[in-house]
Amino acid sequence: HRRFAAGKKAGIKEFPVSIACLDEADQIKNMLCENIQRSDLTAIEQAEGFQMMIDFGITVQELSEETGFAPSTIYHRLNLAKLDKNALKKKMDQLTITDLIELEQIEDVKTRNEILKKANRQTFAQMVQSAVNDQKKAQNETAFVERLKAAGLTERPGRSWDSDVGGYTTVMHMRRSKE
Repeated sequence: HRRFAAGKKAGIKEFPVSIACLDEADQIKNMLCENIQRSDLTAIEQAEGFQMMIDFGITVQELSEETGFAPSTIYHRLNLAKLDKNALKKKMDQLTITDLIELEQIEDVKTRNEILKKANRQTFAQMVQSAVNDQKKAQNETAFVERLKAAGLTERPGRSWDSDVGGYTTVMHMRRSKE
């Protein structure tokens, strides 16, 4: 359609065409590849289009070659497609694409959506950084416990005084395995 419209403006009277017989899935893929390049699509619409094409079995590399979008852009849009659509639409006027890319640092999509729903322009960066810090802390704790286990220690539940909470808390103590 775009080529035909451009040709008409250029004064072309005859247009070469090729007719292809496609099944419904291929028709939809072709339509999506053509329409995803429109300049008036929002990032959300691009995300939905890219996700539909991935669902049809097109790889990110093929998608990049077909549409001209960089693979990194496609991956970012696919991450947008994972977010809660209603919350995303409500926040699009407050947040930039760069803000939304920052959310990708958080592995858990549920946490991303919570931040998206709760944050505003002033609190967004702080909430993302806090979630990233919590994520790193949990990863470090898991790695530490795995190293202790690899050293032959096993976990056993226990109670310990925690001055931060002013009482006893359940903790996991490590002890050497009996082998």
